[in-house]
Amino acid sequence: MKQTRLILLPGMDGTGVMSEPFTRVLPPELPPAVLSYPPDRVLAYDQILPLVQKSLPCLEPFILLGESFSGPLALMAAAQSPPGLCGVVLCASFVRSPARWVPRMFHRVAGASASRLVPRFIQRKALLGRYVTPYLAQLLDRAHATVAPPVLAARVRAVLAVDVVAQLKACPVPILYLRGEHDRVVSERSLQIILREQPSVQVVTLPAPHLVLQTQPEAAARAIHAFANAQGSPALA
Repeated sequence: MKQTRLILLPGMDGTGVMSEPFTRVLPPELPPAVLSYPPDRVLAYDQILPLVQKSLPCLEPFILLGESFSGPLALMAAAQSPPGLCGVVLCASFVRSPARWVPRMFHRVAGASASRLVPRFIQRKALLGRYVTPYLAQLLDRAHATVAPPVLAARVRAVLAVDVVAQLKACPVPILYLRGEHDRVVSERSLQIILREQPSVQVVTLPAPHLVLQTQPEAAARAIHAFANAQGSPALA
């Protein structure tokens, strides 16, 4: 296959720190570019989108990979049909709130201190489950330590209010969905909503918790490589 840039939009922390296990096993045909979001500025999805758009390549084909929180951003950017885009990968992500039973309540309690109230071991259990290792736990702590609590709280509220079904339907390129079989954060319901609205989405399920790219990096890389290899060369005009 020809070289295709893989633009990785990170999860909730927005730092890109957690991408390390995945990016180091990618084949040469998929050179990565890991984006990051301001760790000290409260920004809604539509305010982060311009930062993503400015970071997209204009002279080479690329695939957008939206991990968890960033899946909606990948679809928002893709719906604008940027030149060079040849595919979208959604990893453990959603197009509507993955927790439909808490939005109204959580809007009131997800304040600046909310992330501080959740012990680290609970965060690790939810995101990594039985796949936790000292290395991954250290990465997770490092990622969260660099982001201001009000920023994390605002991103949680953004997730609870998001709806990008229209952008999903408008996506002009093929979509691959990577799902963790043991994901306790984003349930299969989120995938079913996506498939109902866009049945052509390809699905690969891996034996993983929510953090699929971190716990199954080689398998995720193989799936994305096969997906990229199946796509044609996009127009770069």
